Amino acid sequence: MIEVSTSFSLDWVVANEERLQALGIPIGDVERILDADEASASRLSLRLIELLVERRARESSGETHLVGRGEVISDTLVNYLVAMMLDALDWNDNMIIPRDLIVLIKHQLGTEVSVEARNMEVILNRESALWAGAYLKNIGKPVSFGAVAELMHVERSTVLRWFKDGDFHKEVDEWHAIMEALRAETLASNPSSGSDETD
Repeated sequence: MIEVSTSFSLDWVVANEERLQALGIPIGDVERILDADEASASRLSLRLIELLVERRARESSGETHLVGRGEVISDTLVNYLVAMMLDALDWNDNMIIPRDLIVLIKHQLGTEVSVEARNMEVILNRESALWAGAYLKNIGKPVSFGAVAELMHVERSTVLRWFKDGDFHKEVDEWHAIMEALRAETLASNPSSGSDETD
């Protein structure tokens, strides 16, 4: 049996607390994933997906050197946190991987979906499109198939195909509500971050 040597610790979290807070990453969730807390891993994965969508949106608008200036999350940090979550699951003998973490891992790996998994590809693409739509709504921009397609670097007709049997705008509203609930929960668990924003 292969033993995995763990190198992730609370010391890293403490040392990077300011950096994580600047990105709006809940410190409590990062601390709890070290104990393989499934709910925290799920919330953290969703937040990382949101940050990746935000980064892509800003890069698509022509902004440059965002990662270098620390204004957006880097793939290096995302991958480190993913490795931290997986390592904690192994260390705590709990290999139940939250679905949100699976989505994040597949996104970071850039895995090509097989023919057999085509339906899952559509589901994941729909989720990415909904996150993009929720992001647009969050920053006060009009939500449309074209705007989402531009963020995702796909054709408008492709996004239309993903939602041919559903109510796109209604689902975007639902995902936006989830984002707002997560943000409110983060502020409630870390009141100081809310006060910093209003200063």
